[in-house]
Amino acid sequence: MTEENRRPHREEKTGQRTPKEFLAKYRDLGQSIDAKNQQILELRTQAVRLGSSNFGSRVQHTRNDRMSRSVAEIIDLMGEIEVEVLRRKTAMQEIERAIEQVEDGAQREVLRWRYLTNLNMEEIAGKMGYSRMQVSRIHGRALEAIRSMLEQKSGEETEKAEISGKGREE
Repeated sequence: MTEENRRPHREEKTGQRTPKEFLAKYRDLGQSIDAKNQQILELRTQAVRLGSSNFGSRVQHTRNDRMSRSVAEIIDLMGEIEVEVLRRKTAMQEIERAIEQVEDGAQREVLRWRYLTNLNMEEIAGKMGYSRMQVSRIHGRALEAIRSMLEQKSGEETEKAEISGKGREE
């Protein structure tokens, strides 16, 4: 097999990110948001315990400092979550646009279920009435379609950058 005919390795980068990295961005942001919500729950529990404890006056000052730190952390996390929710919405829109450009309907369906609803291959196979192996093959072809789109988009962005760079030099 010649170098130009070689299919890229599954994890080989195209441009800046692999198709799986591009498509998983939505899911990853969701997991990050969930983790931060869990941290907030733990901090709230800690703050409630601190607030309900009946310590002497010497300990009161330390307890208030810890409660203030917990509240500040909660506020910071809530701000981070707000930003990530917006990023997740943007990622979902980007992914949906990319999936819509995939010509094959079965490939689009597999990509939506895998990356937007986070189903595994077995679950997708059951919904589509295919075997897991068939879904894996469809998924592989769908990733190749996304890879081509990402490469094309990356090439267009490079071309635009080169054009705008030449305009500044003149």
